[in-house]
Amino acid sequence: MVQLPSSYFSFTNIGFFEILKYLTTFTPGMMVGQDIWQRYFTARSKKNAVTGGAHISVYAFLYSVAMVIIGMCALILIPNITDTQSVFTVMAFETMPTGILGIVFAAVAAAIMSTASGTLLASSTLIIRDILKDYFFKNMTDREFLMLSRITTFLLGIIAIIISL
Repeated sequence: MVQLPSSYFSFTNIGFFEILKYLTTFTPGMMVGQDIWQRYFTARSKKNAVTGGAHISVYAFLYSVAMVIIGMCALILIPNITDTQSVFTVMAFETMPTGILGIVFAAVAAAIMSTASGTLLASSTLIIRDILKDYFFKNMTDREFLMLSRITTFLLGIIAIIISL
């Protein structure tokens, strides 16, 4: 039976500066995440916004722990894996039956689409409110704003697809 060294279960084993490095690279990325700010700006009250922020913090922590556990399991089950960026995918294919694997990848696709739609909507809103409405369409009606929003979101989606290809 293969076991992980006990040092893998210590939060401080990698050292203070390594932990600080992860915090300084991960935290700013979370702070600008559209999915997080969307919840703050749409909260019904300050209390709901604070509660939502606390829930996001718990979610981010649990997500990080889950990824660490998957990586630790992969180290035991697939010790020869060389591409650390594909550990989740390799683990899924190696350990899950076909039906469950389909559900997992459908959930991953749903999460990606959810994040993409929020980002596209935020981007189009910023472009319309901060650029187009202020400089080109100063007397825009709500109906025109909605139409321009749809067109801008569609164009940004096309641009995102082209870039990703």
